[in-house]
This record gives sequence, C-alpha cells and structure tokens, in this order.
Amino acid sequence: MKNHHPVRSTRCGFLFFFMLGCAGLTAPALCAAPLPLANPGFEEGLAGWKAEDADANAVRVVPEAASLGTKGLRVRTSKGDRSLNVESGKLAVVPGRTYTVDFWAGGGGIPADPQGRVLVETVFADAAGAVLKPDRASIRVWPAKDVSGGRFFSKCTIGAAAPAGAATLVVHIKSYGAGAAAGDLDDFNVQELPAEQPKEA
Repeated sequence: MKNHHPVRSTRCGFLFFFMLGCAGLTAPALCAAPLPLANPGFEEGLAGWKAEDADANAVRVVPEAASLGTKGLRVRTSKGDRSLNVESGKLAVVPGRTYTVDFWAGGGGIPADPQGRVLVETVFADAAGAVLKPDRASIRVWPAKDVSGGRFFSKCTIGAAAPAGAATLVVHIKSYGAGAAAGDLDDFNVQELPAEQPKEA
C-alpha cells in the first residue's frame, strides 16, 4: 500500500468531504465497482504489465515517477520512436457497461516536446483477442488521453463503454508523433459504472 504524502493526504481529505457535500451529484461515481487491476501503482515493478520497446531504457519503474508511494512508471522514447507498447493485465467486462480509468500523469522528467506524445487508452477485445472499437461512455469522457512533459502531476480520467462482443479490457500505453515522448504514470484505477446513469439536464 502506498504511503500518502501529508500535503496530498490533506488535499484528498478535503476532496472527500467536498464530495460528500455534493452527494446528489456524485452518487453514481460512488457506486462504481473497482476492477482488480494488478499492480496499479507499479510498487512491484512491472509485475502484471507487459512492456515492449526497441529501446530497453524506454520503460522504467523509478522513484522519480511516483505520484504517491515509492515507485511509478516512467516512459521516455527517442525522437520518432513509435515502438513503445505497455499493457495492463486483462480485465473481464460486460458489453454495454461503461468503464473508466483514472490515473496520475506527470512530465517524464524532461520538458514537453510538442511533436511527441504518450497516449493512454482503453482497449476492448473479444474472447478470441480481436480488438474492438469502443462504444461511447455513459459519461462525458474520451476513451484515450495523451500526456507529454510538464512539471506537475495531474489526475486524468478516460473511459468508454464495452461494445457488443467485448470480453476483456486492458489499459494500453503507447508513443506517437514525430518527437520524443515522455511521461510519468502512476496509481491507475479501473472502475465499472452502474448500468444506468441519470440523464444530464
């Protein structure tokens, strides 16, 4: 279990009570069911994840990449390298349900390169392993988000609905663009939302 930094713990405590005060708005989120993602904060290195890249140093678990705790994932590719692929373990899903992925992202220890990106995405597959196009989530989130550079960590949320025939979901991390890609990633949390969400006014 990760040891929370005092400042961050205070912030989290404030947010917790704020959310309770807005229970009418956040009830659907509070009912979300967490999925058993293995090693979500990389405290056990890359256990539970698959990592591939032409450069052996492109994917590392280091203390400097930790948002909380002692370790986090640092990805850093050279200019034009698009071979980076990191995948979580497979999680079982139910077609039609919406799944969200929360995580914390930082800058990878170097200034942002406007031509390079690290992309985090939700990838659904059928029982045979064929990748399926995600359906639109029941809340307003995108199924993928890019991160690159920057000094501070920020919380990110992506999500999508499992399409017809979907059996599994993985969190997929890859590089794209012509420039060097870099990012620190930590504390992933995958959740299944309730079957029905209230309609927005």
